[in-house]
Amino acid sequence: MSTDELPADVPDLANEALECFDDICYTLGIVYFLAAGTALGFYRDKGYITRDNDIDVRVICDDVMFNRLVESLRENDFIPAAQPDYERMHFRRSGILLDLKRADGSEFWFDVVYYNGRLYKVPYPVKDYLERLYGKDWETPRWKSQE
Repeated sequence: MSTDELPADVPDLANEALECFDDICYTLGIVYFLAAGTALGFYRDKGYITRDNDIDVRVICDDVMFNRLVESLRENDFIPAAQPDYERMHFRRSGILLDLKRADGSEFWFDVVYYNGRLYKVPYPVKDYLERLYGKDWETPRWKSQE
């Protein structure tokens, strides 16, 4: 296995990593949501996006809980992949890259997407969020429009 695997290419490994992250956040009482390409894929494509290289998550917590989260991730085989700056970190688990960033909770309302038997939070209204990130044509996969 290479250093990084694309989540869409190995969904079982990606699901294990995301579900483990979800369980850790639940246990610690940390609110998080799917962001960027992961939110796009789960909402638009009902799964990981082809060619996306990571799982994007954003957490809402204070410094103490963020440190507990980092410790719990390490205890559960998430290996830090970049120097921590306590705003954004990258972890690898079974070759899957997790992009973890802190978010200001006051600016988010949430919707949910259902994937692989679980509910995951995404920013609300999700269509507006995705349009801000990817433009008005966010509903058309870029790799399809380039064929």
